[in-house]
Amino acid sequence: MKLRAGGFTMIEVLFVLMIAAVLTSLGMRQWGRIQVQHQVSNARDALVYMGIRAQSAAMKRGNLVRIEIWPDTNMAKIVTPSDSAIERIRFDSQFGVQVFGSSVVACYSARGFALPSCTTGVPATISFVVHSDTARATVLPLGQIEKDP
Repeated sequence: MKLRAGGFTMIEVLFVLMIAAVLTSLGMRQWGRIQVQHQVSNARDALVYMGIRAQSAAMKRGNLVRIEIWPDTNMAKIVTPSDSAIERIRFDSQFGVQVFGSSVVACYSARGFALPSCTTGVPATISFVVHSDTARATVLPLGQIEKDP
């Protein structure tokens, strides 16, 4: 009886490496899709939290604060009555997404409610898009910004 030295043949090693390469390429494609989905949802969530911060800034300062959403420039900002920006988000540079929808301005009183006399363009749906992935947020008449399912 002839004993064979332990180990794998070159064909077996190449076959295992080929399977590993195929599985890795499939995983990388899926990982890219997951990253894009997170970019879109992070941009939407940033707008939702920005609305909450605008309400709290109005209550903290005790005067009018407005949030302005400009889809044509991919920007949203929180502004005081003297037009100084408290916070600004550029969705294209920070999250890599494009924003679609109509322009919205919501003014919050010292109590944190949107004022109908100053608020324009609500209710409105704002869409965040990268390739075919989309997330939406809705600006409601009282100034709340909610995630759409």
